[in-house]
Order: sequence, then C-alpha cells, then structure tokens
Amino acid sequence: MTTPPCPICSGGTEFCSTIGERDLTICGACRHISWATMPSEREVAEHYQSIYAEENAQRELQEAGRPHYQTHALELAGLVASDRPVVADYGCAWPVFLDEALKSNHFSRLIGVDYDPATREHGASLGFDMFDPVSFIDEVADGSIDIIRFSHVIEHMIDPVSTMSEILKKVSPGGLVYITQPIFPVLFEDARPQQIKDAVYPEHLHFFNPISLHRLLEPLGCRTKTFWAFQKEGDVYNIYNGQIDADYAEQEAGYLRSLRSQYSNPLGTSPWFCGENLAYFAELEQRSC
Repeated sequence: MTTPPCPICSGGTEFCSTIGERDLTICGACRHISWATMPSEREVAEHYQSIYAEENAQRELQEAGRPHYQTHALELAGLVASDRPVVADYGCAWPVFLDEALKSNHFSRLIGVDYDPATREHGASLGFDMFDPVSFIDEVADGSIDIIRFSHVIEHMIDPVSTMSEILKKVSPGGLVYITQPIFPVLFEDARPQQIKDAVYPEHLHFFNPISLHRLLEPLGCRTKTFWAFQKEGDVYNIYNGQIDADYAEQEAGYLRSLRSQYSNPLGTSPWFCGENLAYFAELEQRSC
C-alpha cells in the first residue's frame, strides 16, 4: 500500500496494522502511529456535537474526577508567575475542572472550549467564557492565556501540527502548557502490533510516543519541564515486548528520564516509556516558527 507522510514530522511511513477495515501507519523517523486516511473536519465536528458526549458519559466521567480537579487547579496555578492567571481548558467536556478552578479563587478568567453545545451552555451559565474550537481561534486574543490545559484532546485532532500552532498563539510567553493523554512506547519501524488501545475512529486519530510528542511541540516553542508515562506500566510493556525499540527511544528521547516525576514507575521512563497515559508540563517560549 502507498502510505501518506507522517502528520507530525513529514517523514516516510510504513503500514503498521489494520484495525477493523482501516489501516494504521508508523513513521520511520518519529515512530508516530496514525490512520492512513483521516476523517473530514465536518465529520469530526458532527461526531462531537451530536454523538460523543452522550455515548461516552462525559458528565458522569468529569464529575467522578472532581476531587482530583480540586488539587489539580491549585497545582497549575502554582506553576505560573501570575497571581491571577487566565486558564483555558481546551476540549473541556463537562466543565468540572473549570468549576473547581472557580472555587479555588486563583484565576482571573476561565475559558472552556468544546464542540458540544450543551457543555458550552452549561459552562456559560456558571460564568465561564465558552467557545467552540473555531470561535476560540477567532475571538480569543493572542498571548492572553497564562495556562492551557489539554486533557485527552490532542490525539483527537485531525492535524495536530496546524491546530496546535494556532492554539498556542493564544498563550503568552512563559505560559504553561499541560497535556495528559494516551502514550505508546517507541516501537520498531517494522512493528506490526495486533492491538492498539483506544484505536476508535473517528475519535483517537493519533497514537503518540515521547519522540513524536516532542517533535510536535518543540518547534512550537514548548520547553518540556516534566514528562512521565504512568498507569499499568507492566501490562503495557508486556503487550509490546519484542516490538519496543529501546535503543532508538534512548537516542531520541532519553533526556526525558531526568524530567520525570518522583512518583513515576521506572517502566514509565527511558528507554521503555511504558504506561497507558502521560503527564506533560511545558513552558511556552518565543515561537521558533
């Protein structure tokens, strides 16, 4: 099969796996895995506006995370210089995080971004500034945000490079970029895994590893402060055992070992980077592109 260039680094790709009736590719340079054919912008927007929130019980899921969001909001506020920072939760789902951020009384402005109209209506009723992805780009001033949060969002973007480039213009230099999302080990270029967790189309469109995440964000001015993989580290290692390119991971992303949390499992650090999810904190510098 003819495969498209890597959507992250434009490197050459090879066939990786077939899930259902759709093919996945893997990049020879950054080892990023993604679908060979992407959905349209309209298809994605319609899916999240009419299907996703209800089918995935977003309100219940976000409410269950409320105790974590109480401490998480304070954690983020404590990582920037501003006494009353502006925070944007991009892809906020039911805005429980923003509700807890409001209660903390540490933020001067709370912004939520989501496709779902019911989510935006509810957030606006609580006093948050709510936008869909298009209006966020059109109406929020560049450099006006101190903290931007992406919780299980970037893997849903059709074109993460162009989309993140536009979004991060809204963040001021020195601002905080926080990401949590699924993470995959660095695999051999000729790996053919029989299972890829959460390979649900048209939702999870990209399957990041530490190299491809860095190659997405570093050119956009993100200087990594903390990174680690976590959750079911041993299970993930066993799934991909024999397909993990530990030498290449060490060569291209070994520096991340020194940036891990003191709480992370050794399997979640170089050279394996195993875990179901990642936590990433970065400072936004002046853009280099």
